[in-house]
Amino acid sequence: MQLTQSNMIYTTHDELTGTLVLVHSDTKDYQVSNQGLIGMIIADDLKNDMIYVGFGMGEQSLYTAGELWALKRSNLVYADMMRNSTKLDTLDFKDIFRICMLLDSGLMKDRRKAIELSRYNDVIRSFAMAPLAEVFGIRQVQHLQTLSA
Repeated sequence: MQLTQSNMIYTTHDELTGTLVLVHSDTKDYQVSNQGLIGMIIADDLKNDMIYVGFGMGEQSLYTAGELWALKRSNLVYADMMRNSTKLDTLDFKDIFRICMLLDSGLMKDRRKAIELSRYNDVIRSFAMAPLAEVFGIRQVQHLQTLSA
């Protein structure tokens, strides 16, 4: 479901379930052992900024939106890569381009592979991923939910 306000579209949390995310390496909460792991959003409570992430085999943990990173849309990654092509190392450029192709395939296994390519490389991650709150506009959705309550 999408809400519009002053020419901006906000994606509601219905879109979050099933999204692959990367647990940020700076997470200082009790799930420190999950730093850098890839998981899938299984539920959320955006009013309280709580997002439940599953890691397989029944393991799940609770995070805030700021502790999770999600993939950007491929067209944004590609445009940013081309704008900065002369500043990028050749191997990083190739990996970012590969991520664009993986994102375009639309397959979940390819999205996971794209996250794996960017997981340990800060340069690649800055092109391919962003905080979950930024990718999905979560802060705006929380604000709109508060206004409507």
